[in-house]
Amino acid sequence: MRRPAFALAAMLGATLGMAVGACRAVAGIKDIEYIAADSEPPLSDAEAGPPSPDAPGCSSTTRLFSTPDPLQSLAVTGGDVIVGVAVGPGSLASQGVLDCTTAGCSSPSTVVRAPDDAGALSWGSFATSPGFVYYSLTGSPGSGDDGGVLWGLIDTVLLDGTNPNKYILAEYPYLLVVAGGSLYWVNDPTQAGDTGSSTLSQCPLAGPDSPGCKPSNVPGVPGNAWIANLGHTYSLFADSTNVYVLADDPSSASSAATLYACSLATSCATSPPRAIFKGVDASSAFSFAGDGTYVYATDAATAGQIMRIQVSSGTAVAMPGVGTQQSPTGLAVDGTYLYWATSTGDVYAIDKSGGSPTVVACNQAQPSLVATDDASVYFTVTENGESVVNKVPRP
Repeated sequence: MRRPAFALAAMLGATLGMAVGACRAVAGIKDIEYIAADSEPPLSDAEAGPPSPDAPGCSSTTRLFSTPDPLQSLAVTGGDVIVGVAVGPGSLASQGVLDCTTAGCSSPSTVVRAPDDAGALSWGSFATSPGFVYYSLTGSPGSGDDGGVLWGLIDTVLLDGTNPNKYILAEYPYLLVVAGGSLYWVNDPTQAGDTGSSTLSQCPLAGPDSPGCKPSNVPGVPGNAWIANLGHTYSLFADSTNVYVLADDPSSASSAATLYACSLATSCATSPPRAIFKGVDASSAFSFAGDGTYVYATDAATAGQIMRIQVSSGTAVAMPGVGTQQSPTGLAVDGTYLYWATSTGDVYAIDKSGGSPTVVACNQAQPSLVATDDASVYFTVTENGESVVNKVPRP
């Protein structure tokens, strides 16, 4: 059966980027020129070579753990660093979710492993809440041990991999996110090789028997979808105020997708979602992050800029102070800063109101995914064929 693509690779696609002069000024911010004491002109960047990780403006990094498999997602919650890994068929033992503490570990523990290809269900994606992982298992029409009767399930498990439980029967569940005390998930038949429009469903974390659960139109499961009539879905994320889904038009599928926003306080089953950002190049790698007021976005169509989109109006402008980067990626936000990584080996932070970027890590090996908590900034790199999670102090 066809295996769906690992979900958060789409949401956190590793687009590598560049800022002019590694660990120096971002494009659009003039470098400070100097004349050496002997009056000879300064070395060029090529002559001087890359700066040391301990150079001024670059924090020393702490290595938390590594894994031989490529990382497709990165989350930090409740003192844990949780990553998703996806490898090709034949190495299913390492496909799924790994966990490590924010203090580091000798090797990450396995929380979820993908089921065997011979089974009725294949791996979808996952979402986290403190102490728990929710993960989707997607069926395929007409194949699998059950002949395609079972469309899909969402299960839960503790971070140590114990106490697995069924959460809900769902119709082709794919992308998941936890927000506002509820689990939201996309039901996307195209991920399982079927046809039809996608929906976004919601249930309180307590489970489908809780009041207000709006799953999907699965036989035997009552309720209506939170959002209906979506096209192929590419990304699902949330902040403290809204849930967002990136999808195309089901009547005219293309790579130019639209980002929709829906308030967590109002059911989009009765109040349609708002289109806040159109023309996203979903055929390229892209990255989003939201803080309740703005969504920050970058993809191939933004040509190296990070866009700041006002959720209430949909007004999109280039993020002040950032300038043009070469394919920035790994967008993440906290209460003060916006973070991103570039292909020059740098991780940057900038005050969300604008200003000048701060280098939080430099001279890194292909940094891509970024996450943050109250104390640290976490990011992934690739070193000697291994995927590594590092952290540096928060600015």
